[in-house]
Amino acid sequence: MQMAEDYAIQKLSYLDLDWANEVLSYSDELSVADSVSINQVNIGTTTRVRFQLDFADNTTCHWFIKLPSLSWRARMITALPRLLSTEIQFYEQISGYIKIPVPTRIYSNDTFWKSVLVLQNISSQDCMAGHPADVLSLQQAESVVRVLAELHAQFWQSEKLSTELSWLSGPVRQLEDRLGNVLAVPLMRRALKLAANDVPADIQRVAMLYAQQRSQVMSYLNSAEKTLVHHDLHPGNLFWKQNQVGLLDWQMVRSGEGVSDLAYFIATALEPEMQHQHQSYLIQCYLDLMSQHSVSLPGTRLFMKKFHAHLLYPLEAMLVTLAIGGMMDLSSNYKLIARAVNAVELNRVIGGLEF
Repeated sequence: MQMAEDYAIQKLSYLDLDWANEVLSYSDELSVADSVSINQVNIGTTTRVRFQLDFADNTTCHWFIKLPSLSWRARMITALPRLLSTEIQFYEQISGYIKIPVPTRIYSNDTFWKSVLVLQNISSQDCMAGHPADVLSLQQAESVVRVLAELHAQFWQSEKLSTELSWLSGPVRQLEDRLGNVLAVPLMRRALKLAANDVPADIQRVAMLYAQQRSQVMSYLNSAEKTLVHHDLHPGNLFWKQNQVGLLDWQMVRSGEGVSDLAYFIATALEPEMQHQHQSYLIQCYLDLMSQHSVSLPGTRLFMKKFHAHLLYPLEAMLVTLAIGGMMDLSSNYKLIARAVNAVELNRVIGGLEF
């Protein structure tokens, strides 16, 4: 592990003092750094660098830098759908007026192979990033549902989604969906082979059927009223300041059905017992909050039908993550697969979902 990090730091040697001061010159700060250091490197769908700047007055500044992945496998998967470019667009065009907590952008530059996004490290604001395998309390889950309702209400059927934010459903997102459809079956086969002991046989059949019919399923899952959705809402993409929550990692952001974020969150963030005991309560919280924001949702029966259907995507996402490899640590990946499997099983029973 240390050798891999040393190799990564060597590959990132261009993130030096001159580079950092050039970035500072683009910001509103007039400071000039005296020295810099790379404190940590993590490689997944992107390369994530924790970067420290030291100044002559003995103060320090901490950045969180996102770059194209140093993993060739992850890079091949993420390059064509331009996931890092999507996140850069989010921070350049949306983050400045979004009503929920997100990290502060310092600098960004978007080119095909050299894209870079520099954010203020949330630790500088006394915040703590989540981990994919975090076990959330009911209070924390309620906080996430409140943030989701705030986000979805702000962009609910907004004209911006078809004007200046049309890229959220534009050619790049369409290419991503087409690639997902083409690769769905081979990746699902590989994933189910790797996770054969963790996914019951009936859920394996469901997952394979979903992959085979992915194009039709996705059309159904994107057929209702649109809003801005995060689309990757597991605990590792949350950050916390006490019980106040914000959202990280906007690579998958798009125009879609708000219920998709709720389903993804419940399927990946809640332990099976929490799903069983509190899913209905959290769904009702979301419905009540959206009503308070004057958003008119379909009746409960139709809403739950969509909720159940949207549970298939987080199951696919976690299995495909396993099939590709190198995008999430294995222990967390298997834990999230187990949560997603439980959500599908639970809702097939209590929700009358028929496959």
